[in-house]
Amino acid sequence: MCTVTVIGIESGYRLLHARDEQRSRRPGIAPAWRTLASGRRAIWPTDADAGGTWVAARDDGVVLALLNRNIPPNGRPDPTRSRGDIIPALIDLQTPALMLKHLAGMDLRGVSPFRLLTVGSSGHGTVVTFDGLA
Repeated sequence: MCTVTVIGIESGYRLLHARDEQRSRRPGIAPAWRTLASGRRAIWPTDADAGGTWVAARDDGVVLALLNRNIPPNGRPDPTRSRGDIIPALIDLQTPALMLKHLAGMDLRGVSPFRLLTVGSSGHGTVVTFDGLA
């Protein structure tokens, strides 16, 4: 099970993310700083198996965190795409609101259910959910 905790501190906030560690999964690749197309910088770890990520932080304090959403299949097809591709597709958008707007228009067919937490530099966040049904 994945967990995320956001703790407000005097200078902003701290975010802690515990990733679901399946014993069959290789260890994640350590976080690395990347320069985005906008010129901003962001840091995130990489899933060694699927290549995506479950958490990313930008140099301006914006953070995205992805959590598994374990719900019954309810007719959902087997996953064919990694949830880990979502954060890299969103992290360079200017604001969390724009990230969520872009997410709403993304084709998520084949992606397993998830929760996505967006946190702005102020520490205020929003959680959205996807049930795996496109």
